[in-house]
Amino acid sequence: MSFGLQVLGMFLNNIAFFIIWLFFIKAIGTTNGWGVKEVFGLLSISIFTYGVSHALFGSMNGLDDNVISGSFDSLLTKPKSLYVRILNQRFSVSSLGDLIQGFIGIIIFLIIMQPSIQQVLLLALILPTAILAEVSFGIVTGCIVFWFPQIEGLGNAFFDLIITPSIQPIGLLEGTMRYIYIFVIPAMLLGGFPVEIFTKFSWYTIIIAYLVAIAWWLLSKLVLKRALRRYESANFFGYNV
Repeated sequence: MSFGLQVLGMFLNNIAFFIIWLFFIKAIGTTNGWGVKEVFGLLSISIFTYGVSHALFGSMNGLDDNVISGSFDSLLTKPKSLYVRILNQRFSVSSLGDLIQGFIGIIIFLIIMQPSIQQVLLLALILPTAILAEVSFGIVTGCIVFWFPQIEGLGNAFFDLIITPSIQPIGLLEGTMRYIYIFVIPAMLLGGFPVEIFTKFSWYTIIIAYLVAIAWWLLSKLVLKRALRRYESANFFGYNV
């Protein structure tokens, strides 16, 4: 019952996003090629990538608790890669609701759009970049606790910087803001890029998505390595004193 209620709660929460954005787009009309169908696809893909990232790699947002409580020590004693251990430490049950609802939404989106086989393959090709970018960004923001352990939840607050823009139609973003949400905060990779590639195929966009995702993955490994230098075993404050 607990599992079912958590999944149902995420369903209801996400439905609110669908209703708000679909009514908004219907009111203002199609903008730069983004209409109701495209926004539905955007929300479905964003929710799906969020669900996959948090259901399978939910520990990326759990560094605050581990470092402040000192339980981070237990991760350092295991033989596997620390990066992998951090990601696989926790399974988020509620995020499974996002994963299921997002997957159903993508299926509905494909039925509505009636795509070619090439479009479906392109969508499948681009989705890994969204998951990699979100997980890597989560590791980077999670490592903030090593520098500012006194401010609880700061990493999660910074992580929201990628979530909120990811459910906004990228047709509304132009100029500088578009570049910020691609390179500085890779929010567009979580939903906007997959829909854009699905509707307007471009190898250039695919290459950019993969380069940005890989860059953030490498950055996350570097930031984690630097952050560990500030951590001392059994130190509940998360840094050397």
